[in-house]
Amino acid sequence: MGDLEVGDVVTFFDPEGTLCGKWVVRDKGGYGLMAVYGDDPTTEDVDEGAKAGEVLTIKVNGREVIASGTLPVFEREGETRRVDL
Repeated sequence: MGDLEVGDVVTFFDPEGTLCGKWVVRDKGGYGLMAVYGDDPTTEDVDEGAKAGEVLTIKVNGREVIASGTLPVFEREGETRRVDL
């Protein structure tokens, strides 16, 4: 994919399709430190986010994109990792 443009929307989804993170690009060419949320284990009937070990789907403006380098795997909330598009 080409460079990200200002106004592009980057989203992350868990395997069930739950939106886990969203960022609107502010600076051409990249996105910033984006929170990607995990599932709350105390609400068994509701999927609010990703679970440890799940590979996330990334979309830009609603179109699926593939991360370059390592897979975008969710480990736990608060962990920082770099995901290049």
